[in-house]
Amino acid sequence: MDLPGVLFLQLRMLKRFNVKNNRVRPAKTKDELLFDVKQVADVAKRWNDTKKQYENVPYTFEEQHQWLGWQARERILSFLDEAVADTTIIVKAFVYDLNEPEICKRLLELGKQGRLQIILDNAGAHGDSKSMETAFERKFKYVAPDNTAIYRGKFKALAHSKVFIQIKNNKAVKVLTGSTNFSTNGLYINSNHVLIFSDNKIATLYQDVFDASFGETNMKSFYGSSWSTGEFTFAGNSTPKMTITFAPHTKDAAQTIFDRIRKRILVASNTDVLFAIMKDTNASAILDAVREQVKNEKIFTYGITDSIGDDAEYSVFLYKPNALRGVRVAAKGISNTLPAPFGTVAGIDGYAIHHKFIVVNFKGKDPTVYCGSSNLSFTPEQKNGDNLLEIHDDDIVTAFAIEALRLVDHFHWRNNELSDKPMFLDDLSDSNDMWYEAWFNSKDLKNRQRKLYIKA
Repeated sequence: MDLPGVLFLQLRMLKRFNVKNNRVRPAKTKDELLFDVKQVADVAKRWNDTKKQYENVPYTFEEQHQWLGWQARERILSFLDEAVADTTIIVKAFVYDLNEPEICKRLLELGKQGRLQIILDNAGAHGDSKSMETAFERKFKYVAPDNTAIYRGKFKALAHSKVFIQIKNNKAVKVLTGSTNFSTNGLYINSNHVLIFSDNKIATLYQDVFDASFGETNMKSFYGSSWSTGEFTFAGNSTPKMTITFAPHTKDAAQTIFDRIRKRILVASNTDVLFAIMKDTNASAILDAVREQVKNEKIFTYGITDSIGDDAEYSVFLYKPNALRGVRVAAKGISNTLPAPFGTVAGIDGYAIHHKFIVVNFKGKDPTVYCGSSNLSFTPEQKNGDNLLEIHDDDIVTAFAIEALRLVDHFHWRNNELSDKPMFLDDLSDSNDMWYEAWFNSKDLKNRQRKLYIKA
């Protein structure tokens, strides 16, 4: 089993690329879907050691995409490259957004060879005749020997999963899943995660769910089937203890799943709850539990959502000195103008936080992460095609915990009231306390955070 690859836009973009350039696709190109990533995207100032000065240096979309996509892009492309190179492998795919050119080129190559079967969402704008998804469908049908190998459809609302399955010699061997859409937004603008399981039992489960969803009749009958009402558990020498569920669920099945996760989040002996959730204010027993724990001073809570929202009571909880209440910050709805030397942050085209994960007990017993494509909301879980994973594994939970801490720390700093006054490590304006004292104060959240990092 591979550990998840994670990615994030803004800090990496600020360091290496022109902050005024938020384009991850060319403005105009002959083929909008399959544009040439080797063409120049823009210029950025780079230090020239020989000349001892900064120079404007061109960079390509490929360079930009490699930098912004990081591990997730590498894992997705290598997963597809492996399939393209081995003619005994076919790929089955659940796809929601689809417009990343290098992913599309590889999928079309597999389609040309008759080695791709794909469910591609057609809800809303995706079903438009001018959408990138429809452009892909046209190209696929032009090159594929079997036009019926692509099915454009949706469940009750969306076909929202982001899944590739490798099937080698008629046996499912590997599956890629997570929150990352196969699009330029998904890989180069959104904060997302990817997981790959090299386990034939897990891959076979995803293959069976795909087969039970492919085609209009199957997709309509999926709701209420054993695939949508069951909970599928795994545990083995090479596989962590985990449970996978597939939506859309019936109301009763969704209620059972949500109540179970809610209870796990609210266990009194929990040490911590860490999260990155695209929208954490939707109607949901799971999200209600997260909101409740953020206010709980008995555990360490740290999390981020995409936008501030309209709920003043639960808008943004920043660090408060000499208090144990948790931190909950927002990625958008805040100032994009930062103190010198940072300047102006490029605007976000879409979501900054697209993750949907919750870590429970990173520091305590039975560390667990809930992740995948599910938005963790009660109504969408009864309408969208999705997959939700519950994983009990120290290493995987640690990867997600680090991602939550990293995102929160960055946006927590940005969420603080920004001004033109100089920023110092030791700010004595309000007290004579040294900056580090809070980290050893038993009544301060920073002390709890310090201890979180000391994981025995």
